[in-house]
Amino acid sequence: MAEVDFSDLNSAAAWFETQSVEMRSVMSSRAALRVLANVGLEKEDVKERLVLSCFWAILTSASRGLGRPADVGLEGATHSAAISARSAARIRNSAADWAARSASRSASGIADAAARSAADSADRSAANYYVARSVAVSAAYSTVFKDSQVPRANLLHLPLWGDTEVPEGIAAAHVDFLRYLDSHADWAFFKRWYSEMWAGTFRDWDLAVEVALLDPDLWNGDDALAKVAQAIREIEARLGARGSDDLIPEDVQTSNVTPLFQRAPIVQASMATLSETINLRLDAFSRLSRQNEPIAFYETLKGLPVTAERVAKAVALGPETVGRDVVLAEEIGRLRAQVAQLAADLRAAHAELAELRAKPWYKKSSVLFVGGTISTIISAAVLLSGEDKLLEDRWNKLAVDLEFLRSKIWPAPDDRILDEFRFELPDVEDV
Repeated sequence: MAEVDFSDLNSAAAWFETQSVEMRSVMSSRAALRVLANVGLEKEDVKERLVLSCFWAILTSASRGLGRPADVGLEGATHSAAISARSAARIRNSAADWAARSASRSASGIADAAARSAADSADRSAANYYVARSVAVSAAYSTVFKDSQVPRANLLHLPLWGDTEVPEGIAAAHVDFLRYLDSHADWAFFKRWYSEMWAGTFRDWDLAVEVALLDPDLWNGDDALAKVAQAIREIEARLGARGSDDLIPEDVQTSNVTPLFQRAPIVQASMATLSETINLRLDAFSRLSRQNEPIAFYETLKGLPVTAERVAKAVALGPETVGRDVVLAEEIGRLRAQVAQLAADLRAAHAELAELRAKPWYKKSSVLFVGGTISTIISAAVLLSGEDKLLEDRWNKLAVDLEFLRSKIWPAPDDRILDEFRFELPDVEDV
């Protein structure tokens, strides 16, 4: 990709004209988020409404950048941009603000205009001194340029500032802004979205898109925050019944997964063993039982082979693949979350054991955890922990918990399949 001098407005504008609306939206939202914390410097009587409108605008732009134009309506972004623009006039001269605006200067969509206006209102100034402002200029140019070198699909998975040192004034504002968002429970979703976008770990885009699509009327008025927060809680409750594949991945640092690429054959073999072991048991249970209700631990277990295959594919990516460490970190984070969820599901099953034993599929469900199921899962988790001894200890302790729960949920021979390995044979229906 040709290098672009983003300090030159004409060059920057020419480059953005060649990009898709999705790429412009992603870069705009990221540039605006880098300086959003400075909106915390606004007066208390206008801060809440301004912060909320900025979040709406930037969230809409980021969601548009996913490449799902049918999902993201832009009416809300238009209104949000209008609100943000009112307080933009006196704070346009900041270096960081200019960088945010330059990222969407030539964009043609409403979402891009929303992000630009949100950035206008969000940034008061990186610092009051010329030297500090010059540092912010250099940092802003650097991050915008680095964003331009990354495929759009990877951008939303990267930390906002990457390996660029965050300017001192913005870093201080970021800490204060998080403290402000932590001051009221109604900011909970926005604090999580902002902090995880800052770190490059946000993945719950189904939720984010639905928030961006909320009725524009909710975002207006003195009690707008309370209305929006209540609507978000309702969305979260509705999405709470999602399958294990939609769990929010645990946070995995890319630096922790880099060594795994050099051990790709071992990782791939481990993931293949995990997939085969669990798939055999899932197949056996599906043939032994005709359950007509969702079983939490069964659904979670079903997600593990899928994720294991993703991990195997991610670790096989060549060194020329941009963002491959981000992809692998996300898949490992997803597998970690699924293993943790499996333990939570079994604890819940143990708490309801009396009801569980009355289920027609109860005894047959023991086939899911016979043999080496748990040891295979934990072995894979330990391998993916690399050299992190704390993580290794975590998984070993979880293995003990899982084995204990298995012994309690299916404690006696009468409560489980007697021949632990016949389920793998063709005549499994006769067990």
